[in-house]
Amino acid sequence: MASASVAAVLPWSSVWVFGDNGSSQLGDNSTTDRKVPTRVPGLSNVVAVAAGSLHPMALTSSGTVYTFGENTCGQIGNAAAPTDRKKPFALTSVQAIAAGGLFSMAVLANGDAHAWGKNTNRQFGNGGTAAVNASPS
Repeated sequence: MASASVAAVLPWSSVWVFGDNGSSQLGDNSTTDRKVPTRVPGLSNVVAVAAGSLHPMALTSSGTVYTFGENTCGQIGNAAAPTDRKKPFALTSVQAIAAGGLFSMAVLANGDAHAWGKNTNRQFGNGGTAAVNASPS
């Protein structure tokens, strides 16, 4: 059975999630599926969300991005692959975010672009050949 979950930023700048949670992709420090929207604890002032297969990202107005959920290919960015992340992991000085199936990307305040996770199809666009990069670079 396919896994499905949803993340949304509501007008009051909080992130609400629901659906499957087998990889802790709901960020609520559990693996319990949620049938109704549940607020992600500890996230506020969120201005954008992006989601890969099972790993959401949330960007705050202060430039901090939080990632959580499946981390089999290092897509969380905390260099702890393959350990899933039940609570958000933070990166700072970020202006924009994007996520793909098993990878994540961020543009920093200085304009540098960073990508991490699975790079099998060279989707990072950095000329690198590493199939997996478990931390932002």
